[in-house]
Amino acid sequence: MESLNLGLNNWPEVDLITYLDADLFFFASPTPLFEELRDSSIAITGHRFPPHLRDRERYGIYNVGWLSFRRDENALACLHWWRERCIEWCYDREEDGRFADQKYLDDWPSRFQNLVVLEHKGANLAPWNLANYQLHSLKGNAAMVDEQPLIFFHFHGLKKIAWWLYNPHWSDYGANSSMVLRRRIYAPYLRTLFDVNRQLLGTIDTDSLSDDARGRMQGSSQAIGVLRAILTSQCIFFVNGYVI
Repeated sequence: MESLNLGLNNWPEVDLITYLDADLFFFASPTPLFEELRDSSIAITGHRFPPHLRDRERYGIYNVGWLSFRRDENALACLHWWRERCIEWCYDREEDGRFADQKYLDDWPSRFQNLVVLEHKGANLAPWNLANYQLHSLKGNAAMVDEQPLIFFHFHGLKKIAWWLYNPHWSDYGANSSMVLRRRIYAPYLRTLFDVNRQLLGTIDTDSLSDDARGRMQGSSQAIGVLRAILTSQCIFFVNGYVI
């Protein structure tokens, strides 16, 4: 949240600033979300856990993947309060009703005025809430979440096991695989990661990697991970830019 504070404090021309997690990928314009935000001071998104995952609300009712703050009294008070709480305590564990920087959001709707919880089904779709929706695709390859277009997906937990194999960890959340999920959502993201990696490859000095880092790239644990992913049938095979 420090970057959000700096953005609003140092650039007076900025009226609204939005934080995005690094593992988000956009499939459509976020315009519907800003229309939903309208004149609100703060916008957050819920995890929207299905019934069988409600116990995971112990990590937070709301997710920090998308946070919007307007330059006004309500949003600045929220940012200041959140900053102070995270300075006091911010760890990747559950403790006294807290979890990282996320659990603090639980009472924001009652603590801060003029806050909106974004309701668009295509915003912050993620492995933990896939079970709530039916995915299908329209002509032109657009992915739909029930009756609404997918705007952005949160690729939480995606793990690269080998250059051709990924574990999306859907089974951790009881989510079912589908062709739409694999080929309309994960495939474009993996292709983008592959292209970016290829572009950056020539800029990385592999000789500067530590022995430990090189070992992790080639260790026997990779073989174990490959076998585990294949046996659970929850893996994604990514070959020549295509998901199988």
